[in-house]
Amino acid sequence: LARFELMQMIMLRSNNLPLQIIARSLFEQVVPVTAPVYRHIVVDREAYRIFGRQLDAALRNRDQAALRATFTEFSDLNRRSMVHAIDAMHTPGQEAITS
Repeated sequence: LARFELMQMIMLRSNNLPLQIIARSLFEQVVPVTAPVYRHIVVDREAYRIFGRQLDAALRNRDQAALRATFTEFSDLNRRSMVHAIDAMHTPGQEAITS
């Protein structure tokens, strides 16, 4: 849920009205549908720490390329986590993995 909340806050704080409208409706639809998957997600805390440091540095340095790269990596990690969680949800006894 923290991932969705972070993405939602970024979109809602963007001062971009169309993006804000899309974000609001998207998250209202996505979160309830994906809720059954949540218990199968394993969070890679070390990866999030690294991304957090990269994000802080990119924002502090106003480095758009680093910011974009961090969000791309963050998005890739989220995608992999969700794919593994969905696989685990559909395979009894299988644990979700983070990479």
